[in-house]
Amino acid sequence: MAWRGLAGSLNPVVASALAFGLSHTMNQKNAGTISRIEFRANSTKQGIRENIGSVMRVEIDIPPKEKTVLSGCQVALARKGVVWRESCLGEKAKETGVYVIHHGGTIKYVGKTDGPSMSFGIRLRREFSEGASSGKHVFPKLASLAVPPPIMVSLFSSIEVQDFVHASDLSLSSYQAIEVFETVLIQAYRPEFQRHHINRTEAYVKKLGYTQPDDLKALLKAYERSPRATGKRDERN
Repeated sequence: MAWRGLAGSLNPVVASALAFGLSHTMNQKNAGTISRIEFRANSTKQGIRENIGSVMRVEIDIPPKEKTVLSGCQVALARKGVVWRESCLGEKAKETGVYVIHHGGTIKYVGKTDGPSMSFGIRLRREFSEGASSGKHVFPKLASLAVPPPIMVSLFSSIEVQDFVHASDLSLSSYQAIEVFETVLIQAYRPEFQRHHINRTEAYVKKLGYTQPDDLKALLKAYERSPRATGKRDERN
């Protein structure tokens, strides 16, 4: 299944808006296929302009969440005084990328490693260890889940992410690809612990009067001409 729209930037708001549109077009008949979002922007050296210069393109393939929750490794919580060990993540513990926490077939949280120096092991220790998390962030929500079934984590390494995020006439670093992939997965998978992200995006889009997927094209075109997209300062501020 494909959903396409014009985009003036790889800003997370734009990625969220496109994914928001995708979520309204997905149906159960396509559950076993990979969904694709395509970003396009007309560009010049001076900035992004409509109908001028070459076309930059970023395509993002989204694995069906039904397939994502079938994979992964069991990750246990570590209460205070208990050492959490990254060995439960297997060979990917030292890698970077995007992770999906799920429980009983339901996706709870989508996150990423924050920068090239942070591995899955470091990041997930801060999610699953009560001491490392100071009992905050998602730890209390994870601790409230009934076990069994076990809490599972599916990992998309940076190499795998680059297979899902395809850029043409545009250079994306590994970390930029990870950020874009995480943003889109949050909107496409709609994790239970991140409804605030979803609601914020939907509120932002609806505030501007764009409530249907087709309307997003006009939204993104308007964004393409905005000071944020072109790099110009708004003289009114």
